[in-house]
Amino acid sequence: AGWGDPAEKGVARVMVQPHLILSCTLFFGVAAPSLLLAQDSPAGATDEDVNEFFAVEDFEMPSKLTLHGTFDFTYIHFDHSQNLDGFPTDRVTSVEPKLVLRYEPADEHVFLAEVELDGLEEELELEQLSYQYEPAHETEVGVGIQYIPFGIERFYNSPARNPLVDRPSPYRHILPGTYSDLGVFLSTEREWTDDWSLRIEAALTRSLEGPTRDDRPHPFDAIDQIQPSGRIGISTPYGVSAGVSGLLARYEDGAGGHEELTLTGVDLTFEHGETIVRAEAIFGEVGRADSLGGDYDRYGWYVEAYHRFPRLLPWGQAIETVVRYDDVDMNDSVRDFSDVRRYSFGVNWVLDESWRMKTEVSISREDGESVANDGRFIQLEYHF
Repeated sequence: AGWGDPAEKGVARVMVQPHLILSCTLFFGVAAPSLLLAQDSPAGATDEDVNEFFAVEDFEMPSKLTLHGTFDFTYIHFDHSQNLDGFPTDRVTSVEPKLVLRYEPADEHVFLAEVELDGLEEELELEQLSYQYEPAHETEVGVGIQYIPFGIERFYNSPARNPLVDRPSPYRHILPGTYSDLGVFLSTEREWTDDWSLRIEAALTRSLEGPTRDDRPHPFDAIDQIQPSGRIGISTPYGVSAGVSGLLARYEDGAGGHEELTLTGVDLTFEHGETIVRAEAIFGEVGRADSLGGDYDRYGWYVEAYHRFPRLLPWGQAIETVVRYDDVDMNDSVRDFSDVRRYSFGVNWVLDESWRMKTEVSISREDGESVANDGRFIQLEYHF
């Protein structure tokens, strides 16, 4: 189907200096041999699933051990520093280099570790560190750090599986990042005919500490609240799949009490040949003490269309085109620059199984602001 699939911020975040970013960049780009994340997909996509997109073979390692990685070299330009996602006005960086190590001593046992360097926030993040057991066919139980099972954007967020450079704003600001945390996870898939299937995912993890990206749990935070989350998805024989997600967090409100954050998501995907269209919407209710302004609602949604043109040029494997529209309102009681509608357009050149050059133009329209917040991206991407 081409490049098209991709989890955000991990639970372990450690501040690093620019020289460490350079060191990690050199390691991922030079020491690692070739970019694909077979386990970049948090819901446990297999090597076979990923190779369907990328046609990349595993890097040879002893026995049941496999290693995958991703590296990118990205130029970012925004007309104004006051943009929704906090991108710099001008910067060259590696956005999300990462390594994924998978050990499978037996068919029903998997150990998984994933480490990512966030080049924008200059943080080293432990995305996954877990043990997964398959007690029955298509059923997995996981313990450790894994991605929160909410929505489908977690399958597309890394450079290797995201056809654009940036990510949909709803998955940075309504759900505070496609993030991972420590807990217990369950997923099961059942086929009632050859072409119809039902997938159920559920998790019990530590709770978010609030509604913003900075409120994602850190590894050593003492959090006594438990957060349930999950998704129910259906796949059909017509190239259409759909799902419903939910999350309930309970956190201290800063005024001596506890409040709740409730999130509900819906997703829809259509695939036909070289075309993929996907859409998601998230609706949230944020509890807040009356002394701090009271409760408020938030919402965000996006729709993205992707098409791959194989062998359009004599050099390389394909040309990709992609367009995305997203809309967010982080607080319905306030009208400011965070109420934004964004139009993104991308054209990519797939050089071979491991290399891709991406270009993107992002046009933003904020409520209550007159500053120009449009952006441009150029990204060279490599995976093995």
